[in-house]
Amino acid sequence: MASSRSTIIFVATFFVLATSISATEYIVGDASGWSLDFDYQTWAKDKVFFVGDSLGRT
Repeated sequence: MASSRSTIIFVATFFVLATSISATEYIVGDASGWSLDFDYQTWAKDKVFFVGDSLGRT
């Protein structure tokens, strides 16, 4: 019983940590940075965002 409980806790902890470790930081607009005349839809079309990812700027 204690062994299965420990296994469940280990697996749950692994998934929580794996999500935060695999997070990606995207620089919005890449080298162009944030601007009013930038096409953000085109920039984002080939990216897949997941929970934990973050958007930044240069």
